[in-house]
Amino acid sequence: MDRALAAEITSHLLELDEPLNAALAAVEKLRDGEQKRAFRRAIAGVTAAIYTDLLVPIGREFPDLLTDKDDLDRT
Repeated sequence: MDRALAAEITSHLLELDEPLNAALAAVEKLRDGEQKRAFRRAIAGVTAAIYTDLLVPIGREFPDLLTDKDDLDRT
């Protein structure tokens, strides 16, 4: 993958963090416990997929693009 494109993709993916956290905060207002759990699980799945399926492969190729400096060998 081209580094410039990897940087662009990474930037867009990292920008999803705030909206996903806002959605999760809104989900906490749900009264139905089962519905709340289902939404939490779905948001967690999206977050995990963004990280493991998209950011980790980019980070392995271009480690400097990930701001959290995670040890990618742990995943």
